[in-house]
Amino acid sequence: MFLFIFFIFLLILILGVLAFLTIFHRNSIDSFYCAATVVTGLSIECAPTNDEQKIFLTIYVTLSIGIYLLLVAGLIAYLIDW
Repeated sequence: MFLFIFFIFLLILILGVLAFLTIFHRNSIDSFYCAATVVTGLSIECAPTNDEQKIFLTIYVTLSIGIYLLLVAGLIAYLIDW
């Protein structure tokens, strides 16, 4: 189960990088940084400037933080059972 959640987490991260590359017009390093900080809930430094970016970021934050919390819960459960 943990590996499945980790796989979904990686897909969400890759989706975020691609979206920041295309929608926000960032370079690859900035796209990865923005996606990683949004997924982990650390900050949203990539402020949206138009409606398309606002819609994407709202959906992305909602989905990615939920997946990230599932990943952390799965890791804790795995370590407790180990």
